[in-house]
Amino acid sequence: AGLFYDYTRDQGTVFLSERNFQKFWHDDRVNSLGLYLKKGAKPEAVAEAFRARFSRSGEFSIYSNRLLRTRIFEIFDQTFAVTYVLRTIAVLVAVTGIFLGLTTLVTERSHELGVLRSLGASAGQIRRLLLWESGMIGLLASVLGLASGLCLSLVLTGVINRAFFGWTIQLAFPWWSLLCTPLWITAAAIAAGWIPAWRAGRMEIAEAVRSE
Repeated sequence: AGLFYDYTRDQGTVFLSERNFQKFWHDDRVNSLGLYLKKGAKPEAVAEAFRARFSRSGEFSIYSNRLLRTRIFEIFDQTFAVTYVLRTIAVLVAVTGIFLGLTTLVTERSHELGVLRSLGASAGQIRRLLLWESGMIGLLASVLGLASGLCLSLVLTGVINRAFFGWTIQLAFPWWSLLCTPLWITAAAIAAGWIPAWRAGRMEIAEAVRSE
C-alpha cells in the first residue's frame, strides 16, 4: 500500500488489483487501460493496431504519454500567458513610477543638489548618487516582491487549492529565475533613473542654490 499524487481526479481514489476488485464487486467491465510499451515501440503504430483490432467494440480515445504531456504543457502555457502580460505591464508601470518619482525628487532636492555642487561635487558624482538611489529602490522592491510572492505561493498551494479544488500542488522554487529577478529589476530601475540623474548633473549651480 502507498500514497501518491494524482491530478486526473478531484477526489481521492483507491487503486487495487483486478483480482480483488472482481472478488468484492463482481464487475469485469473495463473503461480505461494503460499500456507500457517495449523499448523501441512506436505509440502511433500501437494505437492504430489497437483501433484496427477493436474498432467493432466502439470508439476509443488513445493518448500517448508524450502527446498528453505536450498538450498539458500547451494548456498551461496558454493559461499563464495572461500572467506574463500582466507581469510586463506591472514592470512598465513600476519603471514609469520610478522615473516620475526621481524626476519629482530632483526638482524638490534642487537646492540640496546645488549645495553639493557648490561644495565641490562633480556632475558625475550627482548622477551616480541618483543612480545609486534608483538602484537601491529597485533592489528593495525586488526583495519585498520575492518575499510577498513566497507568502502568496504558500497560501495558494497550501490553502486555496486545497479548499477550492481538493488537491495540493507540490511547491517548487525556480531558483535561477529567483536569482535573476533582483538583477534585472535593479537594472530596470537604474535605467529608469538615468534621465533624471542626467538632468540633475546639468542643473545650474547658482539657480539651484537660490531655489527652495
